[in-house]
Parts: sequence; C-alpha cells; structure tokens
Amino acid sequence: MNLFSGHIFGDTWEGKGFNIHKVRPGLKNGQAVLLGIRPEHMVLSSDGIPAKIDHVESILPQHRQIAYLLINSQPCTLSAPLEHPLKQGETIFLQFPIESVYMFDQQTGARIA
Repeated sequence: MNLFSGHIFGDTWEGKGFNIHKVRPGLKNGQAVLLGIRPEHMVLSSDGIPAKIDHVESILPQHRQIAYLLINSQPCTLSAPLEHPLKQGETIFLQFPIESVYMFDQQTGARIA
C-alpha cells in the first residue's frame, strides 16, 4: 500500500504536490489523513499526478511491471501491464480512482474511509 500524508479540506484531500477531490464524506475539515492506494489500483493517464520513474522491474510470468516512483519526492510503487512500457527517468501521469483510495487517521493509523 502506498501511503501519502495530507489533510482534509472540504471534500478534498490535500497532500504534498497533489490533491484528490470528492473524498468520502464524514471526514473533519483540517483532519490529518494518510491516503492509501495499492500499486495495482493506480491508473496510467495522459494527465493527472506527475510521477518520475526511478526504477522498473519486469515480472514476465505475470505480464506486469513494477515501477518505483517519486511523486513530489515521495516514494511509491506502481504495478502496470507490460503493454505500456515504462522507462527509468521518464515522467508519467497517474490517476487515483476514488473507489480505490483508502483513508487512515494519521495519528492512530485506523482506517476511517
């Protein structure tokens, strides 16, 4: 699970260098929240959250590749099909589908949404 620190402001989670809009209701304004997303749930896109590829590993039997990324200096991992070749040093763009995003209380670590 990739985890990013941020805060809730209205219906938006704001982190270091990117925002996720229309987060789940019931979160408190200003609340410190960790946003979590699994590597296989991040989606390659033509626009969105910019990420620089640090290293790529091919998992040929699974027809997948694992990319180790930096999103605004924050490390994370992406699992993507081999059909979209990724190269070390390139910048890609990601979408985080809201139905695949998890929220955790930053102080307790408890899942809150």
